[in-house]
Amino acid sequence: MFTNIVFAGTPYLSAHILSQILEAGHRPKAVYTRPDQPAGRGQRYQASPVKLVAQQHHLNIYQPNGFNDPAVHTELRCLEPDLMI
Repeated sequence: MFTNIVFAGTPYLSAHILSQILEAGHRPKAVYTRPDQPAGRGQRYQASPVKLVAQQHHLNIYQPNGFNDPAVHTELRCLEPDLMI
């Protein structure tokens, strides 16, 4: 069984998958999603659907600009994931 799961996603489909993982009794060690983006007429920053699910379940949230940054690689290695979804 995988004990250290890291989840990465942003859109609604990813949020649904994260919800299913949580309902199955798994608790990801961390969730990666894109940074909040301006949306709508007021251009207010809006959280991604995955971030909203992660916040509801009090999960650790990381919002890098991308995975190409060596600092993100180091951060991810420190989490020691058994599985990344």
